[in-house]
Amino acid sequence: MAQSAMTCPHCHGQDLQPANGDTRLGRCGSCGFTFPLPVAEADDSTWRQQADAEADALPGWPKLRGDRYRIIRPLATGAQGRILLAHHRHLDQICVVKILDVEDEWRQVAEARLRTEARAGVMVSHRNVARVLDCDCIEGVWYFVMEYVPGENLRDIVRGAGRLCWAQVVALAADVADGLAAVHAAGLIHRDIKPSNIMLRNDGIPKIMDLGLVKIAGRPMDMALTQDGQLLGTPYYMAPEQFALDGEITSQVDIYGLGATMYHLLAGRPPHRGAGVLELANRHRHDPVVWCDAVIRSVPSWVRHVVETCLAKQPEHRFTSATALREALLSGMDVRSPVMAPPQQPGPRGIAVMALRNLSRDEADEWIGDAVAEYLSNRLRELEGLNVVDRQAVARLLTQQGGAPCDEATDEQLVAAARLLGAGLVVVGSFQRSGDQLRISARTVGNAGGAAERLAVNISGTIARLFNLEDDLASELIEALGREGSADSGAPARGTQSIEAQEKLVRGRRLFADGDYQGAIEAADQALADDPDFIDAVSLVGACYARIGDYDRAVEYHRREEERARQEGDMRRLAEALGNVGVMYYYKGEYGLAYEFLAKARNIGAEEAFFADTAKYQANLGFVLMRLNRFEEAETAFAQAIDINKKYGDLVSLAWPYNGMGSVLLKQRRYAEAADFYRRARSLAEEIGDRVNVGVSHMNLGRCACLMGQFAEAEACFDEALQTLEGTDFWNGLTLVYEHMADMYLQEGNTAAAMHAIDKRLELAIKHGNQRMEAEAWEQKAKAHELAGSKDDAVRCLKRSIEISQRPVPHESLNRYLSEITKRPPFA
Repeated sequence: MAQSAMTCPHCHGQDLQPANGDTRLGRCGSCGFTFPLPVAEADDSTWRQQADAEADALPGWPKLRGDRYRIIRPLATGAQGRILLAHHRHLDQICVVKILDVEDEWRQVAEARLRTEARAGVMVSHRNVARVLDCDCIEGVWYFVMEYVPGENLRDIVRGAGRLCWAQVVALAADVADGLAAVHAAGLIHRDIKPSNIMLRNDGIPKIMDLGLVKIAGRPMDMALTQDGQLLGTPYYMAPEQFALDGEITSQVDIYGLGATMYHLLAGRPPHRGAGVLELANRHRHDPVVWCDAVIRSVPSWVRHVVETCLAKQPEHRFTSATALREALLSGMDVRSPVMAPPQQPGPRGIAVMALRNLSRDEADEWIGDAVAEYLSNRLRELEGLNVVDRQAVARLLTQQGGAPCDEATDEQLVAAARLLGAGLVVVGSFQRSGDQLRISARTVGNAGGAAERLAVNISGTIARLFNLEDDLASELIEALGREGSADSGAPARGTQSIEAQEKLVRGRRLFADGDYQGAIEAADQALADDPDFIDAVSLVGACYARIGDYDRAVEYHRREEERARQEGDMRRLAEALGNVGVMYYYKGEYGLAYEFLAKARNIGAEEAFFADTAKYQANLGFVLMRLNRFEEAETAFAQAIDINKKYGDLVSLAWPYNGMGSVLLKQRRYAEAADFYRRARSLAEEIGDRVNVGVSHMNLGRCACLMGQFAEAEACFDEALQTLEGTDFWNGLTLVYEHMADMYLQEGNTAAAMHAIDKRLELAIKHGNQRMEAEAWEQKAKAHELAGSKDDAVRCLKRSIEISQRPVPHESLNRYLSEITKRPPFA
């Protein structure tokens, strides 16, 4: 039987050519989609007579054949009988006839499955679900008739043609999800969604097949379909809960099965492989989804995120329904995050606005240059799709790289630093004040993907008209960028109409940058005295309290910022406030609350297309999810943060999620992969002079070496981390280094060195008022005393840990640990 040529059903652009040398399949050279080629049926009387003879040996078939069906050809012969292609005489329709022929001990199960498939099939009428036409028992032989689907199943297509292109996988999965929605609406659960149970017709329409394992709502039929605890489903595509024989089975298992099928179509193999059912069950329950490099390079991150959501270990973390999955596929959005893929554009395309230089050299006027830059930045952030880079980050990068101070840097130095942060265009300028007169000059340097024209503008007026001058300058800059400015001329972006309050806020920000947090709080409070609704001043006070470790006060001010942002409808500010609150709860050790607030911030950032901000929220969520032991989701969060930063060309921000990704992999004992991410973070941080991330990377490489038993290398890495972090304000990073050093010494049995490291950890935690860290340090010290044989000291430290924790009900593990120690005889 020859294959017939055919035009691509998807793009109709050209005839399909044999795919990967398989003449049964054709691939379009234009769109890349693969389809089964139609078969030209031959009238071969020899094999038809043979099929007739075989069927005639079954009781009842001669009567059935003569009355309704004419055999065309056999399709398959299996353990449960024969499958024939036939012509229904009365309906004048090609169909598939399944004839049951099994051994007696399996007959009851086989008959139950056949009846179930028939009963379920007539309950669903949908273009993506194969229709059932007939089912009956004649002279003791059961048969089942369904529509004929000309084509190939997806398993055989991948075997013959290799991986399918992602666009076709998305289109196929959306159609299958639509069919599944109809199955679920009928009160059914398929339970065996896999590539071989999805047929792809020659015209490109997928059909869900084989409802033999379907579960019908309200019918306790599982015992009728299985014997001796046999699993229902195919282990490569089964959801974790399907491996528990008494587990609750919901429609979520079909979402998982479709996710596993999508993975197979994209990667060319199932998501997990193992030597047997038990190993496969453990992999489905515990192993993360891992993509090969070829898929990562060729498949958009949002498609991978949709698949990963389907493959979540817990049913409640998957898509809520097949309809929700279909909508996610059609909209191109990762709903779990939800993070849409940022637009693909080459090179850094952001913009940075630097503080204007003070040509009058009067230090009392320095605030003007910062105020103008801040206002311009806020106005530009209102433009859709434009990433505005923090000017302070550019200034820090210049200093870290050993360059000139920001106000003395050349245009080339500024552009080079800004590009590492994802900004191809930099706004620079100067101002000069003489009495009440003010003159402002601004220009652009660099290039943002060719999107902006060069701007050079001079504006002058009185200092009393500063806000008007800022508006004029913003309008010219927005016009030069080829954008339409906001009709609202500034109040939301500026935050205040008081020049006095603006001046005091800028002074406060300068004090904050210099590390004078108390001075910054005083300046911000003075700004609030001039304008009680000045949201920027409220935010600054919250940031100051966070830096000095007063997280409760920081939460109080950031919640005020949140309330004000809601009143003004400022979504970017709202997301920022929620994110700050989430970080404060993280530092307080209240990880559930931290997740709640950071997830809200992330969702707003995604919905409003604040992609650069969303990357930051995703990275922070990754660290929270790690603390919640939700490692698969943490890995996804870090991957999304990395993906967004790369798309925007923000290399500087990659070090933090690189370190986070390494820590997730470390938790999963994937040491080589973890070390690779730590080295990437260290190399990048060293290149830009980021001492904090250099130190953190050294610490993490030490952890990795320690867990692999390489204690000498671990100690060297920890020493490097301490030397690097000393002198920075990242005190909690130093605390972590001492914690990991103590763990290493305890593993080696060196209790004296462990005690010294723990005491350093305690000193830092007490100094900064972090009760969570202090309580954890006392618990670690109890373990050190226990190892040293000092029971009384171990009990004392445990009691101190419980006391410091200030929990209404002391921590269960600490109480259990305390109980175990107090019951033991004195140490030898």
